[in-house]
Amino acid sequence: MAPAIELRDWRDLSPDQKVQVAAVQIPAEQQDFAGTVAQALELCRTSNPEHLRGFAVLADGKTVGFVTLKRPPLSPEWARADAVTLHGLQIDRHYQGLGYGSAAFRAAIEAARRCWPTAKLLMLSVDAPNWAARALYQKSGMLDDGQDHHGRIGLERRFSLPFD
Repeated sequence: MAPAIELRDWRDLSPDQKVQVAAVQIPAEQQDFAGTVAQALELCRTSNPEHLRGFAVLADGKTVGFVTLKRPPLSPEWARADAVTLHGLQIDRHYQGLGYGSAAFRAAIEAARRCWPTAKLLMLSVDAPNWAARALYQKSGMLDDGQDHHGRIGLERRFSLPFD
């Protein structure tokens, strides 16, 4: 059974919750793929919320992760203009393997639809060797474009999920 989680916009967090988000720890090898929480928080502090939203992943009031969603002009160059892009889904190392990543991903889809109702799809890029993430996205119904692309640290795959 999937854990019950809530996504809460970074701007709506209490000061204590913001400290909890900053304390999220992911293994160093995952930072290569997802970046760091500190980098994501800096983007949240400096970006227009019409173009970027950061969300704490909360379970029973505890912060277990963080995820970022973007819209143009902050989207990557490969993203469609009518898409929301997902970046850096990060689950704290103490909560990995317990279903929080899958639950957070499903909640991020709903957050994207809610925040940007005119968007037509969710897109993301995942580093090709990140088999766990690729499996999660495919299992969640995302479509792999079937091509390897040159990304920031090597080959990556791109996925999309049309909004109905």
